[in-house]
Amino acid sequence: MKTTKKSILKDGSHKHLKDASYSQGLGYKDVKDLCPPEIDVACHNSSNSSTISGPEELVKTFVQELMNENIFARAVNVANIAYHSRYIRPAAPKLLEYLKQINQDEVISMRKERRGSYQPPIDGRSIRMK
Repeated sequence: MKTTKKSILKDGSHKHLKDASYSQGLGYKDVKDLCPPEIDVACHNSSNSSTISGPEELVKTFVQELMNENIFARAVNVANIAYHSRYIRPAAPKLLEYLKQINQDEVISMRKERRGSYQPPIDGRSIRMK
């Protein structure tokens, strides 16, 4: 059984499937009070950089306001799901269910080379679900 972030959410536990995340040029301390209440500071990158997440239209409107003030902002590809925001919380029970299916005795080791090809684990084992 192959489990991906998107497959975890296909069951409808994440009803708000139009999210966005943007990296922008303000640190947490500077942006936290500027964000509308529906937008989360998802990642504290540095004193002059953080990532914000939330409902797509609200985030885009807020980002445009930042850009109008000459504050850097760049979209982060999150496939419409802001994983580092409160909007992912409804999917937590399903995610936990999937995580409990992973055989804890197996070593999970997947690596991708720069060109993106799959390299099997050194011991030949792969992820196995119970």
